[in-house]
Amino acid sequence: TSDTSKEGVVRLLAQRWITNPEYVPSEAEITYVIPKSDGQTETFTADQVAKIKAKALGLSKRGRKPSGEDALTRRVNNALSEEPLYEAYRRLQRI
Repeated sequence: TSDTSKEGVVRLLAQRWITNPEYVPSEAEITYVIPKSDGQTETFTADQVAKIKAKALGLSKRGRKPSGEDALTRRVNNALSEEPLYEAYRRLQRI
């Protein structure tokens, strides 16, 4: 395509990765024209290309990283580690 804007290049790369996840873009394919300049260009860094690929393939997640256990498991583990109800009742009876 002839769209050499940053958004156009991202859209083109995403389409190519969706059709072929093993696609490796060339230097010319990751170069875009800076808006409001006299035709100056910039190139995406390797990190930016990796982020675009992950987003196109649905591998990127937003927000916090998972802690390894879900909320329900954490609540059950907390409840099991606490003192049983009958023990708490007996302790309060003694007081």
